[in-house]
Amino acid sequence: MIPKLHYLSHFAVQIREQCSKSEWIINPLSTSVQTQEDYVGRPSRVSRRVDIRRLHRNVIYRCLILANMALTTADLDPRGMDAYDR
Repeated sequence: MIPKLHYLSHFAVQIREQCSKSEWIINPLSTSVQTQEDYVGRPSRVSRRVDIRRLHRNVIYRCLILANMALTTADLDPRGMDAYDR
């Protein structure tokens, strides 16, 4: 992954400003857009694997199938990381 220098310069400015005001700073990754880019990227990759004649329906179906598979895998996680388990 190639870092975007403009975005990194914003990190530096943000950290410098916060350091001058407090001894604690907010992690710059908390405001990054990686999650949003991933949210767009996954359906984009899925859309390349479906028939063009029924694109919208098939992308939604495939995304639902992939989400179900991910949730099933998370339920079977042997590490016991279920946040709702009481």
